[in-house]
Amino acid sequence: MTDSSNNLSAHSVLKTKKYLAKNLANQATSLTLIEDLHLISLKGNAKERAFAATLKSLLGVALPRQPNRANNNEDLSVLATGSNEWMIVSNETDDSTFTKKLSSALSGFHHSAIDISDSLSAFSLSGPNTKDVLTKGCSLDLYSKDWRKGSCARCFYAQCETIIWQKESAPHFYLFVPNSLADYVFNFLLDALDEFSIK
Repeated sequence: MTDSSNNLSAHSVLKTKKYLAKNLANQATSLTLIEDLHLISLKGNAKERAFAATLKSLLGVALPRQPNRANNNEDLSVLATGSNEWMIVSNETDDSTFTKKLSSALSGFHHSAIDISDSLSAFSLSGPNTKDVLTKGCSLDLYSKDWRKGSCARCFYAQCETIIWQKESAPHFYLFVPNSLADYVFNFLLDALDEFSIK
């Protein structure tokens, strides 16, 4: 039997490095670690009207009809991350209840709903230089007229599989990264931010 109390998660490692985000207090562009998000990977047939209607009734938000788009209400967001694949992002504190409700509501449909809250780290990046910072690590055209609030994409940021989502027009972005790569991506973001830091 192993002593789990000595195990360090990716989240706990990142918490100890918060002080490195020196832009937090005095920089226009800020980077923070977002904690306590509830994330669910959902797959199903969006063309099945009953499936889409059931989800809208349960979540209070419709599935995005366009790829790489997100719909949201005050409680949660649904990101279209692939063909018939979405990621539900919420601040729901009772993870087990939320997941059970979803699984129960979709029991009559061919689907997959997996809680991935513990497998991804989430970063918030906001401020006037945000798009410049992100462009340093990925090839997405964030200045395109087609990219706007609610846009999202699964891509490679700093050669790491990442989901990038523009949450607000400000701009304000969320990045979702596998825990095993989170420390590396965090450091890459800090280096990218350094150009815009106050000297």
